Amino acid sequence: MFTYGQTVVLRTRIVNDGSFPGKALGDLLAAAGEVGRVTRIATLGRRTQVYGVHLAGRGYAIGCHAAELELAGAAAQAA
Repeated sequence: MFTYGQTVVLRTRIVNDGSFPGKALGDLLAAAGEVGRVTRIATLGRRTQVYGVHLAGRGYAIGCHAAELELAGAAAQAA
């Protein structure tokens, strides 16, 4: 659904589910509306894709499911 380098907007807030080191379980990792860039794409199991999204404003990347993301700006309108 998304490709490397695309700019995306978070549709929902992302909290630590325990997989983000250095943050407590439930800590806010990113707020809805924050903008990032897809830097990794991984597949969990056979069907679930997880997108690594680098948030320049926070200085780190988080993992997101496709439903948590949308294309940003003009790219979204052209799609």
